[in-house]
Amino acid sequence: MKFISYTLPLLFMLSACSSTPSHIVVAPDFIQTNQYPIAVSALNLTVEDSRTSKHLVQIRKEAQAANLFNSQLPLGNVIEDTLVKALKRRNIQRLEGATPSINILLGKALIDVVQKAFKYQAKTDLSLKATVETAKGTLTKSYDYKGQSEGPLKADIAVLGRDFNQALTQVLNQILSDQELINFINQ
Repeated sequence: MKFISYTLPLLFMLSACSSTPSHIVVAPDFIQTNQYPIAVSALNLTVEDSRTSKHLVQIRKEAQAANLFNSQLPLGNVIEDTLVKALKRRNIQRLEGATPSINILLGKALIDVVQKAFKYQAKTDLSLKATVETAKGTLTKSYDYKGQSEGPLKADIAVLGRDFNQALTQVLNQILSDQELINFINQ
């Protein structure tokens, strides 16, 4: 009887530790802010998530329904907060209705995982479009990331999240360090 009283709590603790997370924590790393100076003190920034499916990860196994994972917070909000912080480091205030304005459109953000018996393959697809409007016109540019990875055994959500955060950081850095985009804002 003593064996059972010690074993059951241990089994519950082990099963709790091995549970799969229900979401991915999206937290981009440091965003570059000082490569090219921006000559405005305020701008309007909006971020739209136009994805039809809002999940960030889908893990597919043969003859089973896919397991879907969302980001912990809405992905558009994470991108917006990250860009606002990066602009503040450049002493640029976000001001609704200001000119110039930047609209970031999130078109794709998906990690598609094919899970096999002893390995997995993951494809990451991320696409953002930046539209800048100034008194002199409009400039639209696309920024994309496509990546692949694979690993032994079962796909680890934490590893997939880390890889996605690196991809998102890279794309946001491309936007904030795009000389053509910054020159258009500065005109």
